[in-house]
Amino acid sequence: AASPHTFALKPSDAKAIEDARLIFWVGEALAPPLARAFRVIPKEAKIVALADVKVPGLRRLEFRRGGLWEAHDHDHDDHGEEKHAHGEEKRGHDHDKEKHDHGEEKRAHGEADHHDDEHAFDPHLWLDPLNASLWAGVIARELGEADPGNREKYEANARRLKARLDALHRDLEGALAPVKSAPYVVFHDAYQYLEKRYGLNAVGSVSASPEKKPGAARLAELRAKIRKTKSICVFSEPQFRPGAVTTIIRGTGAGAGELDPLGARIPAGEDAYFTLMRELAKSLRTCLLRRS
Repeated sequence: AASPHTFALKPSDAKAIEDARLIFWVGEALAPPLARAFRVIPKEAKIVALADVKVPGLRRLEFRRGGLWEAHDHDHDDHGEEKHAHGEEKRGHDHDKEKHDHGEEKRAHGEADHHDDEHAFDPHLWLDPLNASLWAGVIARELGEADPGNREKYEANARRLKARLDALHRDLEGALAPVKSAPYVVFHDAYQYLEKRYGLNAVGSVSASPEKKPGAARLAELRAKIRKTKSICVFSEPQFRPGAVTTIIRGTGAGAGELDPLGARIPAGEDAYFTLMRELAKSLRTCLLRRS
């Protein structure tokens, strides 16, 4: 249940990296500590950063800024409080090219890139099932190249997985349709792949980064704008204390819910991703329909 932005590797994790032939990860924008580990731990593995794979249709979005969206520049004023942008919101869009190669890792087939700006795009790509389906094909291809004797099995498993992901996508469309217009606030800007895929109405975030506590001025601004936007719910996350959310909603009429983009409490296994996505949809429906 640690944050991928700040976790510390255990010795067993380092040993696993040393012994691996093939490593999949989302990328440095999500897990900077793992990027640092890759640079210092001896290894022979091919490293595949899924956020950087060159596959047609993979959706990559910019972080949102302006209004209730906290800026992602991590600048601080003299009081240690995060500055936040007041400009126009930048609309997320797909990126065909990212120029962040430091030359420390090869880019072929999406191997790990090292970004000049680790916040250049939103790394929570897995929260769009159509991205997940594209990744399934990439993973199967890489496994087949690493283990040619089982290539056909990987390809067959990928086809079955993609069929399940298509069904999940249809289920989520139906489950989230009743709450499309309901305004809400999230703990940090981690969910826009889900929100844009299904037309949800998130209006802002409590914090730019889950590790940064919002200051008093930020909390006051949030409370005022939650009232103005008539936000129905403010969602916390299990990795971080929900105290700020409790403070924010007091007197605003908004309710509190919880969203978990990591599935911290979900057992590992072939159903984990499907459980994660359905739990997110359930949490959104439960709070937004109850309060609407």
